[in-house]
Amino acid sequence: MVFGADKIPDIARGLGKGMRGVQNATNEIKHEVLSKVNEQRKESGGIRDNIQKQVSETKEELKKNTNSMNYK
Repeated sequence: MVFGADKIPDIARGLGKGMRGVQNATNEIKHEVLSKVNEQRKESGGIRDNIQKQVSETKEELKKNTNSMNYK
């Protein structure tokens, strides 16, 4: 393909716009993926905290029950 000197700036401008569009789309996709990952981390962190709290409470209850069962 042969382009005239007067067409080169138009071609470069078009390529720049196309590259910018691809970069913007890529950034949007990254942002969406990262926001979903962060949401899932928060949700799983909350679930994890609840489970740890319940396990700790159960341990404390077991300690109380076993202490009251000690025979003297």
